[in-house]
Amino acid sequence: MDNNRVSWIDLTKAISLVSIIVVHSITRDALSTVLTGFVIPAFFILYGVTHKNEKHRHNIGQCVRSRFRSLMIPYILLSLGMLVLYSFLYPVVDMGLTPADFAFWLVYGSGPIERVSHLWFLRTMFFAIVVFLLIDKYLHDTPSILRYIIIL
Repeated sequence: MDNNRVSWIDLTKAISLVSIIVVHSITRDALSTVLTGFVIPAFFILYGVTHKNEKHRHNIGQCVRSRFRSLMIPYILLSLGMLVLYSFLYPVVDMGLTPADFAFWLVYGSGPIERVSHLWFLRTMFFAIVVFLLIDKYLHDTPSILRYIIIL
């Protein structure tokens, strides 16, 4: 483990990631809904806490390309695979959306709220990182309180 890393944050990130998997694996009920509202934001917040602002501030393009490869390429490939599978299964199993509707939601968003794709976080994380990088690049010298007001 890198000496500059904080072990409790790494452990907390691991616990939140496992919690996300568990919450998405159990039957939806009131408890899973409450847990989802906690573990997913915790994972995003912990990513932000461990993001190295100074490292990427002057080379945003390289960071965006790297995050595109690690987040958006899997999103695109998995979405295309899901679309192919969905198209083959649609005549046999009605899942509430036509293949054209499904394709629309893969591009536009993750789908109607009752059918949100499990891949939503890849795209959300990518765009959150890009927005965060831009905010940090242009506002890093601004007083903290002013940054918070601008972000809100």
